Formats: sequence, structure tokens, C-alpha cells
Amino acid sequence: MALELIQNADDAAATIIIFDVTDEALIVENNGTFTYCGNLGRTSCPDLEGSDQYACDFHRITEVASSGKARRSDNIGRFGIGFISTYQICDHPQIQSAGIAVTLIPDQGKTEFRDIQGIEGTKFVLPWAMNPDSSVRKELRVSHIIVRILIR
Repeated sequence: MALELIQNADDAAATIIIFDVTDEALIVENNGTFTYCGNLGRTSCPDLEGSDQYACDFHRITEVASSGKARRSDNIGRFGIGFISTYQICDHPQIQSAGIAVTLIPDQGKTEFRDIQGIEGTKFVLPWAMNPDSSVRKELRVSHIIVRILIR
């Protein structure tokens, strides 16, 4: 999972990546920026209609196993399944970048998004999956996370 997040940062031309482990979540920030077509309300990315025919980063990450990176030879991540690895530790990952926050809610088959201000670069907020009975934990057949942070 860490490798996937590092690859995402590299694909976004980030030069800095920070992993912050808190009691509530793993927060990963980098100084790269997601591409955004400006319309997550549409099922199909408007960028696909252009000459580049490459969906914006937000549309690609909301579509599980999209393999959208395969069209760009300069990207490290290419198979569309890497971000799924974040479900090892969280049920509802959030991505903040380009003035928008997107929360993936796979157990309800939906994506929530809202405009945000003041975020430079990209921030992944991965709240710990602490409920052993969550529908995501059960569907994936993986255990919940027990967080114990010790400060010495």
C-alpha cells in the first residue's frame, strides 16, 4: 500500500511525500496535484471526449480497476488496482486535491465529493478500519485495525 501511494506521488511529479500516522488515520501528503475535469457529477469523464482521451485522476480513482494509467508510458502505476490496497487499513478513503475532497464509499456503491479550499498538493486521509463488523471488512474478509501509538 505504501508503494502504491509513493507511485501515485511520483506519477503526479511530486518531490515530497509525508506519511503521518495518527490515532484516527494514516494521512499521506505529497506536493503533486490530481488532475480534475471539474465535473465528478458525470459518470464519464469529460476529458475522455478530448483529443487526449485520458480520464482525469479523480474519475480514474473512483472507478475500481480502471487501468487508466496504462495509456501513459511515463506512469509507474499502470494496472488500476493499486489504490484498492488502501482498503487493507480503511473502509472509506478520502482524497483531497485540486480544490475537491472525494470520499470513496464502496459498501454503498457511491462516491461523495465536495469543494474544499486551502489544500496544496494532494492529501490522502485513510481512517483506520476499527469496526470488525463493517460491511467493507466483511466483504473483503479482512480484520479490523487496532491502533496503539506509543510515544516514548
